[in-house]
Amino acid sequence: MKVSGIITAGVAACSLLAVTACGTSRAAAVRPHSEVVADANSPTGYTAVFVYDTSLVHPADLGLKDIASVTLYSDCMKLYSYEEQKAGTINGAFGHVPQEYKAGLYPAGGSGDTRLDVALENIGNGLFRCSIPLSSGAFVYNYTLTDSTGKSVSRLDDPANPAAVNSVTGVRDLSSLVYVPYDAKRSNKDTWADRSLELPKTSGAKGTYLTTGYTGADGKTHGLAVYLPKGYDAKRAKPYNVLYISHGTGGDMYGEEMRWLNEGAVCNINDNLGVDYVVVGMNNQEFAVSGAGKPDWDFKKIAEDQISYIMPFVESHYNVSKEASGRAYAGLSMGGATTSNFLMYYGNLFSHFGIWSYANTDFPGYCQVEGLVNKDNQAAVKALKDPKIMIAYGSWDFGMEPCKQFGKMLGELGVAYKELEVPAAHDWENWQLTYAWAAKNFFWK
Repeated sequence: MKVSGIITAGVAACSLLAVTACGTSRAAAVRPHSEVVADANSPTGYTAVFVYDTSLVHPADLGLKDIASVTLYSDCMKLYSYEEQKAGTINGAFGHVPQEYKAGLYPAGGSGDTRLDVALENIGNGLFRCSIPLSSGAFVYNYTLTDSTGKSVSRLDDPANPAAVNSVTGVRDLSSLVYVPYDAKRSNKDTWADRSLELPKTSGAKGTYLTTGYTGADGKTHGLAVYLPKGYDAKRAKPYNVLYISHGTGGDMYGEEMRWLNEGAVCNINDNLGVDYVVVGMNNQEFAVSGAGKPDWDFKKIAEDQISYIMPFVESHYNVSKEASGRAYAGLSMGGATTSNFLMYYGNLFSHFGIWSYANTDFPGYCQVEGLVNKDNQAAVKALKDPKIMIAYGSWDFGMEPCKQFGKMLGELGVAYKELEVPAAHDWENWQLTYAWAAKNFFWK
């Protein structure tokens, strides 16, 4: 069954640090941090103001002589339309800069081809600034610093708005984030326009975000990121349902366990919806055979790590379910393929499966296991008692076709599933929308 989700506003307008009124001059917003201001001159009703404070970094630590210029970049701030893009792919040449925002355009990207680079203006006193009108939702961003010799260092987070750090491993997440409210008068009014659920909750009780570490299947310490719902009670008679959620293949070997809960806005979405389940993010990238950034995850080792190490650790440290009915597994991209593998090989350990932006149909070299074309795997899936399966992808997502193929095979087996398409590509804009819909309509519903 193909469904279209509706995401509604869940909180009052807020931003990363504050939302302030923007009058005739934005000079008052010049402070060494990033913020969002209400702006009558913005096509979206809001402007994100980024101020980089060079006093917060030491150039020598980055191998730079000094800091001569600062460039902000993000791979999901450009805008795209259905009229200009083909399904299952995204062409950066047809991307619109944020200043061109209008109804019918959606933030998307996910690759260097779609990247937006914005040079910051040197405004003195070691400060660099730029302003960008952004539509509703959570946006990842990073910086490139260049010295007077022309040497550059990229993939830097905002020192005044740093990325999350795992308290046990000391490893840092990749990106900083900025959050933009929804202006109904200026923005799209369709299903996916109001992304207020992705914004931090500003009042009332919230859940707890924490990081920890465990000894994995390889004998090494690995990081976990954990979301505990508001009012979490370690002694509650009924254990909490638990969602294990995987990132995809990336260029970073470490820190991936934190990306869903931060870049994916899972903590904010859960707070705003008041969900009553625990979320655990892990770093399956550490089991890539060829190293970071390679899509050849050793699924057998991942399965061993998940079943024999992660779940026992989580179940012994948190009040979560040890039953299949109370466990879910989901993931994006390579994590989506991994989820499809868990459905096929260990489907009796989970009740809900989120196969998002990729699936393993017949790629035995991709995850070291055979896909759903295998007759034994088909029989195993058919034998499962009422599995809850959600397949999702972006309209311009290169993982669309594998997901559709996997769904078609499930349909031929008579196995029910939900299918969701959102206006995005292979990017965090996609997965934020996908997760929000799943939290509202899929997990334990």
